Amino acid sequence: MAHRPRRSASIVCVSHNSNSTIRSVPYSESQENPADAIAAAVPRNLRYRPVDDQKLVDGLGTPEGSPRRWYCTRFRSAAEVDILEARWQIQRRQSPTLLLTRARQRLEKAMALEPNEASYPCALAGVHRFQAEWNIRQNALEDARRELSEGINMARQAVAIDVNLAEGAGTIGVLSLLQAQIEPDPVRRSELALAARQSIEKALALNKYLQREYAAPLTEARAFTSR
Repeated sequence: MAHRPRRSASIVCVSHNSNSTIRSVPYSESQENPADAIAAAVPRNLRYRPVDDQKLVDGLGTPEGSPRRWYCTRFRSAAEVDILEARWQIQRRQSPTLLLTRARQRLEKAMALEPNEASYPCALAGVHRFQAEWNIRQNALEDARRELSEGINMARQAVAIDVNLAEGAGTIGVLSLLQAQIEPDPVRRSELALAARQSIEKALALNKYLQREYAAPLTEARAFTSR
């Protein structure tokens, strides 16, 4: 029997800390779990240890003179690793729920420490998105609707903090499009698709470099509204 050829790809993640970049990491589709490769991409100064969660909650472990942002960035980088692995799990038809729950908890801790940082609720909206995508695959549509609603609320919170956050508008658009895909009422479906198109177009107006990321959902949203 012929063996199926292994396909390879790479994971690229860039930290929002301007001093650190998470490099591109190759991995094979045949790997059982890419978590080690993903974690290796995180710069040493941002790497996350499980004990940090409780230390931060207890108010311990913060080096004297170290800004709160340092710990928040570590929470964020750890959550990004969880999200990347969760997306890989979805592609492998495996539940991402545990990973997404952990990412959600870490982002919520960062939000509690820095409530005026827009990137945290925006990332949390993404967590809701990927959980909803999994729920849709499992035909758990009520759970998906709840996740999508919560995700839109998070993305709106991000945009309220930073009105020029293109990723916030784009995330609202993608979540609205997912709502349209599972909406049984044709009138409401068209309204959601229109809202999705408008949000994605706004994101691209704010940041043209997001074209590649949002090209496919924008095409789908336009197709919905032209029916």
